[in-house]
Amino acid sequence: MKLEETLQKISAKSGISLEDVKKAHAEAKAALPSSIPDAKKDLRALQVINSELLAGSKSPAVAFQGVIIGVGDCRDMMSGRVTTAMDAYATNPTQAEQEGLVRVEEANGETKVIVLDNLAKFKNGNDNPNFGKDLKPSYTRDVRIVAKSPEGNDWKSVKFQLRGELATQVPPMNKVVDFRALGNLEEGLRSSSVTEFKVNSELSDEEVMHIIENTGGDNIKSLDECEAYHRSQEGTDGFYDRYVITEGTLEYLKPAVEGKNRFMLVSDPTMAGENVSCYIPTEVADAVNLDQFGRQSLLTIIAQPGIGKKWDSENKVQLDEEVLTLNVMGVLGVPGMIKAPGEE
Repeated sequence: MKLEETLQKISAKSGISLEDVKKAHAEAKAALPSSIPDAKKDLRALQVINSELLAGSKSPAVAFQGVIIGVGDCRDMMSGRVTTAMDAYATNPTQAEQEGLVRVEEANGETKVIVLDNLAKFKNGNDNPNFGKDLKPSYTRDVRIVAKSPEGNDWKSVKFQLRGELATQVPPMNKVVDFRALGNLEEGLRSSSVTEFKVNSELSDEEVMHIIENTGGDNIKSLDECEAYHRSQEGTDGFYDRYVITEGTLEYLKPAVEGKNRFMLVSDPTMAGENVSCYIPTEVADAVNLDQFGRQSLLTIIAQPGIGKKWDSENKVQLDEEVLTLNVMGVLGVPGMIKAPGEE
């Protein structure tokens, strides 16, 4: 495959400038999962932009209905380059400017450092059309959605990658939403320029629970199975996309602190008295109204399992012992097993 020729063909057929086509390709490539081999990233990025750009004003995005049950972090794929440039500027400002890493502006007595796109050529040798320009963020966010075609009856749990400005906001959770997206229910979905979530209907907790239980498959784990599942995924292509649907009784919920993510402890009979630390992004906690749950509420938790160091709360020291942690993507109260704050 000759990338430059392919990009020129897309430009000619779509009526979009070659510079903008190259920019779209670069952004799509930067947003690809790390599990995709470098040798295939140019091709995969082409596959992402091809149908979108060739369709012109008529998007090829397909209609779906879905229930978003888990939301991951919003990531800027350019953040690593920003950090590198700013570290270089802090070390040697003059050299950083000379190398085209940053541009410095002085205004009203203040110094503003602007990171530049200093990548002259891509790995394949093609010119970067944004070379020397301000480095723009490239946002992406992975969500876990249970979706189906509007006329279908079979729900399927899939990963849905949100891109661009759409990725900067948490979509409606635990509700039926109508949307259009690229991809399919077998390989996963990704947002397009026309993707927006329109709430179709509210769901009771029982209805959401029914959908989750009937689509979770092997990802439904008891709390004591989560660590083994995490370790089984290490070194595999599926490690980044690992997730579990598990249950835990709320033992402690740290009060909200502005600017900080939430923290809670959950337990389960399978854990032999050990509590599991859960970390919840503030925006997810707000989306599921985490503060509605009091101690001893039984929660269904959609999370990415991880491994951390055990904390000795009595002596306030961190131990070498490794323990399970959960990076929470979604929370749902188990119907009939919820206590309001203050009831415990």
